[in-house]
Amino acid sequence: MVRDNLAGRDRVTTGRQMPFCLFTDPELAHIGLSEREGRERGARYRLAKIPMADVLRTHTLSEPR
Repeated sequence: MVRDNLAGRDRVTTGRQMPFCLFTDPELAHIGLSEREGRERGARYRLAKIPMADVLRTHTLSEPR
């Protein structure tokens, strides 16, 4: 989108799912609404939680906490 806008096109992020990434070790990312935002908007949503001990990267780092 940035490339297209620099080339003179008019693209926007309105109405698009924008990914979010937090640079931690191990990594954390999400896309879409948070649980709170979904609840506040009355949206139907699915919530998935994965314990950090189940994230393979934590085992390669010997940090399953």
